[in-house]
Amino acid sequence: MSSSASILSATSRALLACVAVAFLSACGTTSSLQSAEEDKVIDLTPYSKLIVEDFADEATAKAKPEAQPIVGLKMESAVKDFPDQIAAVTRAQGGFNQVSRTGPPDAETLVMRGSITQFDEGNATLRWLVGFAAGNVNFDATVELVDGGTGKSLGKWIVDKNSWALGGGVAATQTPEGFMQEAATKIGTQLSVKRKEGKVNKPVT
Repeated sequence: MSSSASILSATSRALLACVAVAFLSACGTTSSLQSAEEDKVIDLTPYSKLIVEDFADEATAKAKPEAQPIVGLKMESAVKDFPDQIAAVTRAQGGFNQVSRTGPPDAETLVMRGSITQFDEGNATLRWLVGFAAGNVNFDATVELVDGGTGKSLGKWIVDKNSWALGGGVAATQTPEGFMQEAATKIGTQLSVKRKEGKVNKPVT
């Protein structure tokens, strides 16, 4: 291979890496599980059961007044669908003897609760034609783990998802519901894995 071809190949790889980084960062993140107390390990060994409660709606009040009726209708489903999805993923991964959506907690129970803080469908046409954050989709949430016996907060995930800022076909097809499923998959999978391991150390996001 000639030196010019090698340079071109290296440049192409660098450009692809930059695009990949931009894609990932523009789509936001779902954090790893963060301890409620800085640098403290979360001991999951006492818990054999998980209850995933309905989430709170903190998104409707933050929407523009003219959008609140539509967001409110979406949120009626989302505050149930998101915990449903997390519970289903966690159950499928087999990290707990029992995963339920309701029931009385006890000392062997982890309780998951949370709130959806932003649910914005944006504008697909603007994302397709303009990009650069025009018509952005946003899905934000906070998910908390609580000791079922004491009610003490153990840790949380922060979900901050948004559409690809460069626009185009990828951004046009992104939705809050899609981001919600992605976040549920990461949270449910990570919780199951960490439950099997027994402890959660300081997270690496």
